[in-house]
Amino acid sequence: MNKRNVITLIVSLFLLAMAGGFWKWENNQKVEIDQQQKQVENQEQVQQQEEKVVVDISDWKIYRDEKYGFEIKHPRDWEFKDSGTNAFGGEWISIVINDNLSIVMQINRRELKTGYLEWIRNQINPLVGKEVEMEIIGDNLMNNDIHAWHVISSDNTQTFKYHEYFISNKKTIVVIHFTEIYEKGIYSSYLSDFKTMVHSIKFFD
Repeated sequence: MNKRNVITLIVSLFLLAMAGGFWKWENNQKVEIDQQQKQVENQEQVQQQEEKVVVDISDWKIYRDEKYGFEIKHPRDWEFKDSGTNAFGGEWISIVINDNLSIVMQINRRELKTGYLEWIRNQINPLVGKEVEMEIIGDNLMNNDIHAWHVISSDNTQTFKYHEYFISNKKTIVVIHFTEIYEKGIYSSYLSDFKTMVHSIKFFD
């Protein structure tokens, strides 16, 4: 094989390798785009399903908190237990669901003191767009005397999925928290009931 043929062969092999590498890169990009699109579609489907779910609350019980002046409806088999004071200056209620240790649902309530509402805003706002998303809960839950925020995890690197609501009137603030731990994959099965429970809250004098 003469020198010219050798050079031609080397160039051909190089071009073939380049073409193969480009094809592999292009294919990987396509797979990645397809996966991202599928993930977005799955998220949209889950959101649409959640929006369509109508929860039957005809047999739900009512938890009435005389000390903090509110009541909230909940599924009959969810057990409310007082869990004492906490570091936030309030008192916990733990909600036990069928002795399921992979689900943590809690309500923290405390008297609304001067500056506490602003403290909550200051705690939440720096995280918006980074670790959490925040939205105002609709008028069906609150009136002019009730403030409400919905805080939801949006960072895919978060270890645990969670929903958290901050709701207050002029006297009391109620924080309702829902987390799945141990990655058991049952979070979504309780989410509709949890949201319905949150939106059933009513304050009274």
